[in-house]
Amino acid sequence: MSAYVVVGMAVGGAFVVQSIRSLLKRRKTTLKGPREKVELELVSREDLSHNSRLFTFALPGPDWRLGLPVGQHVSLYCTVDGKSVIRAYTPVTNDATVGVLKLAVKVYPDGKMTQYLDKMTVGDRMLFAGPKGEFEYFSHGKFSIKGNKRHVKHFSMIAGGSGITPVLQVIESIYNNEKDKTKVSLIYANQTEEDILLRETLEEMASNRKGQFHFYFTLDRPADDWKQGKGFITENMIKENLPPPTESTVVLMCGPPPMLKYACEPNLTSLGYAASQRFVF
Repeated sequence: MSAYVVVGMAVGGAFVVQSIRSLLKRRKTTLKGPREKVELELVSREDLSHNSRLFTFALPGPDWRLGLPVGQHVSLYCTVDGKSVIRAYTPVTNDATVGVLKLAVKVYPDGKMTQYLDKMTVGDRMLFAGPKGEFEYFSHGKFSIKGNKRHVKHFSMIAGGSGITPVLQVIESIYNNEKDKTKVSLIYANQTEEDILLRETLEEMASNRKGQFHFYFTLDRPADDWKQGKGFITENMIKENLPPPTESTVVLMCGPPPMLKYACEPNLTSLGYAASQRFVF
C-alpha cells in the first residue's frame, strides 16, 4: 500500500470522526432549564396495557435532542379545573434518540395528570421543563447524587409500577455501552403480570447480557402459574435478589410511596443498608 493511500485513509478517517463530532455539536437541545417551559406536540399514542400508554411528543426538529442527563427527569404542566398541575416524569428515550420524546405512563383513576394525558389526542400540545433531579449517571459505574461523585460495580434497584422509568434510563445507558460492565440487579413490583411496563425490553437486555443484568418481578395478584415473586417486597426477596450492603453499595428506588415506606425502607434497614446507601428518585 502506498504512502499516499495510507495518508488518504488517515485523513479520511479523521474527517469522518470530525464530521460526527460536528454533527453532535450542531444538534440543538430542547430543554432550556428547570424553570423554562417548552411546548411539544403529541404525535402518537399507543396502548401498552389496559391502563398504560406510550406517548410520543415531537421535539422542535428531527435532529434535535432532548438534553436530559441520564437519571434525571422533566416536569409536565397542565391546567385541570382552573388549577395548575405539575408532575415529574422520566422519558423512556434518551439523548441517543433524536426528534422525539417518549413517555410510558400508567393511568390512574384519580391521577390528575395521567387523566389529562389520557384525554390528549394527536396534535395536542404539552408544556415541559427540565432537566431536573439530584441523580446523574455518567458511565462505568460512575454517578453523582446532589453533586457528590460516587462509583459502584453493582447497582441495586427497586421499582414499582411506572417507577420503572428512571431506573430503566440508567439500565439502558449501561446496556447501550458495551464497554460498561456495571452490573444491575432489579426487583420490579406490579399488581398483575399485564401491568409490567416494558417487560420485553427488560427481558431482552437480561438475555443478551447474562451475568450482568438480573431482573426479578413480583406481583400482588399473580396467576396460578406465575413462577417469580408473589406479594409485597420482603426482606428475603431483597436478600435473594440484590447484592448485600457494602461500602460502595447504592440502592436506587422509585415507586408508590406506600411501597417505599412499608416494604422497601424497613427491609433495607433490617438487612443493614444505611440511609446513605439509598436514593429515591
